[in-house]
Amino acid sequence: MSPVTLSPATCHYYFSTGNQVFDKNPVAMNIRDAFVELNLALIAARKAILERDRILDTMAAIDLELQQKQAELPLLEARRQNEWLDVAELESDGVATLVFSALGRHRQLLAQQVQEYLAAKLAAEQCQQRITSLQNNLERLNEQLISLADCEEIYQARREEQKEFLLRLDTTEAQQLQTITESLAQNEVLLKEVEEALAHGRTAHTALTTIQKRLFTIQASAINYTQLLDALLKDSHQAQLALESFERELQDMSHPFWQNHDPQRPELADSPFSFLTLAGQLLAATSFDERLKLWQEHIKRLVTHVAGLVELVDGRATHLRTTLTHLRQEQTTLVGTMWQPDKFPAERPDA
Repeated sequence: MSPVTLSPATCHYYFSTGNQVFDKNPVAMNIRDAFVELNLALIAARKAILERDRILDTMAAIDLELQQKQAELPLLEARRQNEWLDVAELESDGVATLVFSALGRHRQLLAQQVQEYLAAKLAAEQCQQRITSLQNNLERLNEQLISLADCEEIYQARREEQKEFLLRLDTTEAQQLQTITESLAQNEVLLKEVEEALAHGRTAHTALTTIQKRLFTIQASAINYTQLLDALLKDSHQAQLALESFERELQDMSHPFWQNHDPQRPELADSPFSFLTLAGQLLAATSFDERLKLWQEHIKRLVTHVAGLVELVDGRATHLRTTLTHLRQEQTTLVGTMWQPDKFPAERPDA
């Protein structure tokens, strides 16, 4: 019986943890040893995330109590001040002192008022002490939190190491994991392209609706469209740039997406992505009403066309996100199935 070993490069890769590198003997490092080391690193990284979450929850509770105490302190300070004024009045030679002395109640009331003042003073001091304590606790926890700031990144790095470890195994499950991993990478690239096209499409649609609203304003008022011609031309220029950007994004995503995933792609050659035709028609028009009508019809066609493309691209983006979610779930499940201690014995029987 002989242990199954990993290559020196593999050992060096798997046991790199931040600034620390574990130097392992590649001959002695079998798959079981590699699994145990990486599994311990995963557990430690996960514990760090749980500790970070615990600290955040504790800090949230402390912060809430701190706000309550800070709101309570001015009231307690005001109460202490009022009680002190009452004591001072009874200790003075004022009217209240003479009246209560005549009634034989001065000493009793003074003693009672002093007790009320001391109680108010103690309550204010305790509140201030609690505020100081809470603030100190927050500072201490914040220092701990800073030390765990990169715990999520470390955990994700360990997860990537775990995946790479499993992909290097010569098993059917490793081949399945490879297929899922490649599919994830491809779909993530596609989603990025589609989302970029979607963003440009929405920008173009907004630019067109801006022109459309301006034309409606002209139609509803007595303003001659020639008075707003400069503004219309400026808006049209911005819209044209947005349309051209959208068209380029659609062309960028056409090869990896429309051909490979959906044969129904927009016919860009037939798209009315231009104001040149409109410009010629406007020059030939002989009246304000005719020009306004030409503007409105052209913009309406553009808005409808771009809205349809945006809806189509948005649908493809939604489909890709769903696909990625499914693939990630598959990957997680498969990794969990593969990452079992009994699958990594220290030694295997000779063939």
